[in-house]
Amino acid sequence: MIKVEIYDLEYSEELPFSLPEFTDRVQLLEREVSKIFTSGIISVNIVSSKEISQLNGRYRKVDSPTDVLSFSYLESENVGKITEDTILGEIFLSLEYLGDSDRLTLEEVLRLLIHAILHIAGYDHDKSFTEKDYSDVEMYRCLLYTSDAADEEDSVDLG
Repeated sequence: MIKVEIYDLEYSEELPFSLPEFTDRVQLLEREVSKIFTSGIISVNIVSSKEISQLNGRYRKVDSPTDVLSFSYLESENVGKITEDTILGEIFLSLEYLGDSDRLTLEEVLRLLIHAILHIAGYDHDKSFTEKDYSDVEMYRCLLYTSDAADEEDSVDLG
């Protein structure tokens, strides 16, 4: 089973969406991610703009904040050895940065999480996907769900 673990959601009082709705959507996201990975953990760390700027500078040599960074820990020789305790990768997400740029919505947070998960799975901007390809990725259907729809159906037809 795949697990998406969210850490340091310290901004919960300032979120313009409900935590139960966010949790419901993350559970739907886990179901979709398990179509790519059968088991493992993806760690999501909520960080400040300052922290993500430091990470961006250290790993991408870009001295400014960004919305999301992802790091895959998958090695091609280890793919067949993934267990439920294997950390597949880490995502660093700055809700502060999203808030400062007026993009702090549930849909945007989920879109960025999915985008980062696809990077962990090996998708690359230049080779594997572009922004226009989002509608072709089933994982993005969790953006269309509400908690009521999730109880009624298991899938959404994007076509």
